[in-house]
Amino acid sequence: MNDFGLFPEPAHSSVWQNAQKYVEQSAGTPAPEWHSDWIPKTEITDPHNKSKVLVPGDDQYVQKNRNPYEDLVLLAKDLGASGVDVDYEEFWHADTFKVVASGGAASTGPWELHQTVYKYAAIVKTVVDSIKQHAPTMRLSTAAGAVGGWSGKWWGGNMKGLWLEVK
Repeated sequence: MNDFGLFPEPAHSSVWQNAQKYVEQSAGTPAPEWHSDWIPKTEITDPHNKSKVLVPGDDQYVQKNRNPYEDLVLLAKDLGASGVDVDYEEFWHADTFKVVASGGAASTGPWELHQTVYKYAAIVKTVVDSIKQHAPTMRLSTAAGAVGGWSGKWWGGNMKGLWLEVK
């Protein structure tokens, strides 16, 4: 199994593209921003300080033209598992793409994590669609901590409200 330093956005996958469209149809403001060019082992420009950063992780999914979320489902199916678990913990993503909430300040918050909500929703939609296609009796679980249902202000450092916003 390959390790990913970030949850990839496999733009070459039609299943991922369909998930993006699904999210975009329900998205509010701001609109989703996708980062499929953030491929492991490539250099990107940090959106905040404009420095060059090497994207961590393994780029085999691109080299092999694979969708890692679909591959997760296929692996679980091959192993005879009853389901898959998406343990989404891209805290850095929420902190990187946060926007100031109404009444907040750029340096102190509170913030909103719309882009992370969109990304997580697309990941889950990709997994769900892959389950439907390859193993329809399989189940999906996710590590949805109580803070994910938080409806208050978000001050960064975790993903409070993520699952509530996806809902």
